[in-house]
Amino acid sequence: MRRVGRLTITPLGVVAVTIACSEAYVEAPAASSADAGTSDGSSSDATDARAPCVIDDAAFCDDFDIDPLEKRWSRVVSEGTTLAITDAVAYSPPNALRFTFPGDAGWRVAALERRGLPAGGRVRCGASVRLDHAIGSDATSLLEYEAKVADKGGEWYQRARLTVRENGETFVVVQDQKPDGGGGPTLVPLGAFGRLSGDAFHRLELDVDFGPGGTRIVAMINGAERMNRTFPPLGAPGSEGTLTLGGDMYFDGARDFLLDDVRCSFEP
Repeated sequence: MRRVGRLTITPLGVVAVTIACSEAYVEAPAASSADAGTSDGSSSDATDARAPCVIDDAAFCDDFDIDPLEKRWSRVVSEGTTLAITDAVAYSPPNALRFTFPGDAGWRVAALERRGLPAGGRVRCGASVRLDHAIGSDATSLLEYEAKVADKGGEWYQRARLTVRENGETFVVVQDQKPDGGGGPTLVPLGAFGRLSGDAFHRLELDVDFGPGGTRIVAMINGAERMNRTFPPLGAPGSEGTLTLGGDMYFDGARDFLLDDVRCSFEP
């Protein structure tokens, strides 16, 4: 993870370095029981019939039900926080991953990274999140896909990140940054485009196409498209892609949230 500083965001989700949000702001309903475990954690018939969680050249998945974190993730880091598997409530029972932060204010690191994924083509990644408490005073990263992009000056990191603010507003942040820190990072927050209620799971999804004509980013909440933008290409695909859950976050009080049923698929 690379700390990029705190983002100060207005209620409309626009900061000084952003381009204004043109997407309609909506209240996002919770994922229905036809798509997920019910809000009290019990499963539905559709949940029981969900496709098995597999890992191969075209997919990555973790529902936190079988393997320890270190088996499926390249890096697990927790500084001043707790990451723990819980069976108290889950989107895909029996288990989910709980992020717990203490009551004192400060920067915290809690993240899972999966490296060695594709850096080009189309990437679709999703995760289910439940906000048991208000998330944090700043934007908190929940789902990020980073792809290295090669240009004549070296490799850049191009990222699409779904974040959530204290009141449940969600928005996408796009970042470009050189490994040595030269000239970056460039942050392009795209503004709030939905609000997640607490005590229910919501499905967050990124559909990113790293094409030669540009990078198209589609963000969805509970299956509904909330943002669709295309950005100019930075260069040819580089060496690898990285999926990150969580990250480097600032909190001003006790917070926790749950993540479950992480799924990615890859197309050339």
